[in-house]
Amino acid sequence: MNQQTALEFDASIAALAHRNPGLAFGSVPSGFTSFFGESLGWPEWLLEGTDYAGLRHVPRQLPLVEGLKPMASLLTRIGEAELARMMLEWPRFPLEAEVLAAPDLEAALRALVTRVDGKNPTVSITMADENGRLVIAICVHPDLGPFRALYEQISLIWIFLVIRSFLGMSSDGRNLLGRVAIGRFHSDTAVDALLHCRTIKPEDAAMLIVPSEALRCVGPDFKPELWQATQAALEAATRKDTQGSNVGETIAGSVNGSLRDYGRVPTFDQIAQSIGRSQRTLARNLAEAGTSYREIVDTVRMKMAREMLSNGDVSVREISAKLGYSDDTAFVRAFRRHFGLSPTNWLRQAPTQSRARRS
Repeated sequence: MNQQTALEFDASIAALAHRNPGLAFGSVPSGFTSFFGESLGWPEWLLEGTDYAGLRHVPRQLPLVEGLKPMASLLTRIGEAELARMMLEWPRFPLEAEVLAAPDLEAALRALVTRVDGKNPTVSITMADENGRLVIAICVHPDLGPFRALYEQISLIWIFLVIRSFLGMSSDGRNLLGRVAIGRFHSDTAVDALLHCRTIKPEDAAMLIVPSEALRCVGPDFKPELWQATQAALEAATRKDTQGSNVGETIAGSVNGSLRDYGRVPTFDQIAQSIGRSQRTLARNLAEAGTSYREIVDTVRMKMAREMLSNGDVSVREISAKLGYSDDTAFVRAFRRHFGLSPTNWLRQAPTQSRARRS
């Protein structure tokens, strides 16, 4: 069980946002937050401190910092071992319908790994054939600090649930399940006993090792039409994710979150790392979409500046600081370049309804 306190988790989230804002405010899937929420009946404490407090759902994608807050609550209130037990008892799991529609276990695993590796910058998963075995290695981003153990565990158990769904349908499959091995740094003997497979101590990464015979096990719910549709959707999503316009939206969200909460702009290197691309590739993607990182940052800053000027009695100096400018002059110059007016003159000419909101 994780022994850290809520305050320590809060401090680690704040440190992540300061150290790597590109990752912290980047978009990640919320599937496991939703699954834990549904399993627990969406207790009020689960989303406390997030932008979704009081709700019984979260969007499918959300900023990483918003996803870490419920994970901190789960760790402090329930504990890592109990969360693992909950996962192993789930009657279903994220992407279950799509995965179980695969023709065999190998196809299901490769599809799942491709989906996770392309959508979640916090986790990197690789697959390799080694001596008649499939080795699935999991690496959690080091900047996740105290959350690494939970993310490692979630990834391992999720993949294990897929394997169990294919192998648990026959006696031959169940025998093969006993030959599957799970290796993780953060092991809990009580949880290990629930896995019905071997547990090992890995040298350099959390992993699952699957015998090659198991990979040929036929899908329990193989549906050719659904599988083809799933693959087509995955390919389309992958193509979309490589387009500069779509990436630009992701970057804008990261910049907005970092400015809103910490008054600083992530470096281009941090942004590139957060979405798993080299700086050169990302710059090319943005150029192909007719934009650049500087243009995205300027657009986000000016939108926020306009909102602050219109909606509240905020001084130019305060806005300049909130938007991460080195001084007031730099902000005024950027504002004039974007809108053709100084902030003061722009406010004088702003629509009456905007000024009314300030009174």
